[in-house]
This record gives sequence, C-alpha cells and structure tokens, in this order.
Amino acid sequence: MERQITKGTKIVLEPVDDSADLTEPLFAINWFNTRANWLYNLYNLIAARSVFRVGAAPFFKGHVTETLLGSADASRQVLLIVNYPSGERFLDLLSGRFFQVTSVLRLAAVRDFSFVLNTRVDGPTLLKSRTQQFDASDSWAVHHYSSSQDIGEELKQLRKITTDCQIDLHFASLRGALVYSEDGKAKRTAMNAVTDRVVLLRATTSSQLKDAILGPYSELIASVDNSYLGMLSRVM
Repeated sequence: MERQITKGTKIVLEPVDDSADLTEPLFAINWFNTRANWLYNLYNLIAARSVFRVGAAPFFKGHVTETLLGSADASRQVLLIVNYPSGERFLDLLSGRFFQVTSVLRLAAVRDFSFVLNTRVDGPTLLKSRTQQFDASDSWAVHHYSSSQDIGEELKQLRKITTDCQIDLHFASLRGALVYSEDGKAKRTAMNAVTDRVVLLRATTSSQLKDAILGPYSELIASVDNSYLGMLSRVM
C-alpha cells in the first residue's frame, strides 16, 4: 500500500507478516519528547480537523511521570495513540495539503519522534466515538517491548496476570505495518520506531499498579526483550 504524498516523496506501508491486513483498523503509536508544549498543543488543535476528516479518533494520550524499567533511549515524555479505520485512511491524512502545512508545527514542536502502526489484539479495533470516557483519578502504565512469542499465548498470560492482580488490561497491540518514506530515486527510509508491542495497564491507585508490575507482571517482563515500562498521567 503506497501513496504519493508530495512530488518527491512517497509513503509506503507494508504488512509485518501475512496475518496483518492493512485494510483493517490500525492504531498509530506516537511516542515522543516535546521541545515546546505550547507549540505542540497548538499543532494538536489545528491538526484535529484533518484527523477527524479521515474518520480517525484519538484513543489515549498521556505524559510519562516515572520510569520503572528501561533505558533512556526507549523513554519519551508523551504517548499518543490514534485509531485509523485503515491504512488507506492514514495515507489520506498524510496526503492532505492542509495537514502537510500544519505538520510543520509538529516538526518544530517535537523531538525523538517514534511512530508505528499497530494492530489491537485485546478488544475492538475501531472506536465507536471520537472521545473516550475515563476517570482522571485512575493510574496508568505503558509497557512497550519486543517479543517472538505467539501473540495469542502472550495475551492469555497478560489476561491472567491482570485478572489475578485486579488491574485492567486497557490495550494490547503488536506492530501491524512497516512505514517507509521513499524519495524520487526509490531510496527508502524507515520511520523511527522504538516501540513494537504496546500494552496499557490501568488501576485505581498507583500503589496497586506498581505492586502488580513489580510482582506477577515481572514474570512477563523477564520473557521479552527491549522492555520499557513507565507510569503515565492520562490527559485524553
């Protein structure tokens, strides 16, 4: 799946494997640091029009408040997850002239930008509405990592751990598409990505969540690679 975005640039989406279907809904995992929060917030306000126009919807946005596990290279300040109806609709966004102009603000506002298109494995793959109800007092954590384990078996393990610890498995995903930019000479550049499989955990208190992570959840952490685990303050 590909789209000519500008005269000299093409964006190419390739499924990670035969099981990935880019005509199905995808979740864009944006993981980044900011240079200027006010400028990024301005970009968000302006770009929202283009995101909604292609039928996409924000799923989660949070700021990292504490790193529990992982290297500085894998850490970022902000996690933003956006749900797209399909890979084609994502390409519709990128090819929109209005969005391309507003993206100049994003480039100025963020740094260390990591981006992947993931497939959700634990629940609905297409949101019913643009806004998601949540309790601002809840505590959140993000875990991103690499794993060769079958996602079905891994999901069973995740559900058992979260059920036993009485915390919520809010979101679980694995990479669905590889994203490349291609210039006029057919030279490909892969989008920077430090995330692969992404999990969001939720509990009513931070102590409950940390106890689960440092206890039974540590069994899962020990079996995967390139783990990063951080506490989040949800803002959307």
